[in-house]
Amino acid sequence: MRLSTIVLVALPLLGAAAPTKRGDDKHQPSSSTTSSSSTASSTATVLPSPTPFTIIAAHSASPIHLQAVNAVNQSFFIGVPPSSYCPEPPVTDCPAGTTTTVGVNGKAAFLAVEVPGGQQIFVRRHGALGFTAPHSATLPAGAYTSGFSLIPGTNGGLGDFAFANAAGQGFLACPTTPAGPPYQVFVDVKGFKGNLTACIGFDALTEGATVGAWEYT
Repeated sequence: MRLSTIVLVALPLLGAAAPTKRGDDKHQPSSSTTSSSSTASSTATVLPSPTPFTIIAAHSASPIHLQAVNAVNQSFFIGVPPSSYCPEPPVTDCPAGTTTTVGVNGKAAFLAVEVPGGQQIFVRRHGALGFTAPHSATLPAGAYTSGFSLIPGTNGGLGDFAFANAAGQGFLACPTTPAGPPYQVFVDVKGFKGNLTACIGFDALTEGATVGAWEYT
């Protein structure tokens, strides 16, 4: 039975299980659909469901131009499919999980998912864009959760997703291999760690969509 609302994790819980350790912020993604390993519960605030959207990177004459931004291994990448999971059974009608969908409420952003508790999007203190594990509100130390915004498209046009606060602003696609792809998504924050000259700044264009997955992993 499909849940009809998208939920946003509001606050971390003391004692909530931490997400599975993935290594450094910049890491190689896996591109297969995986199972969720987190079992802790979390408190969530049910919010009105804004229209979900997908994100498309835009930087003319670059290798990332008009490529999808996807949720993979609790981070975001360009050039690799999303990593999602459906608990089937008991759920019998999960979304396909082949696209990454996002929602914005106020200055907070979250993955547009059906899993109870939702999955919040954040910026790690070193700049990597990430998201919480299913069934957990745990955030990395020093993560930024406020500063996201959406300018919706009009008359069926593309919108614009952005991040800006006192820590920094602007999305970056940084290569994870000598050849370049896949590219990991960062925000240009004051504590950014990486080779900035190798990264590609981009606009995050948005296109309206339906909920993309039960959960992303």
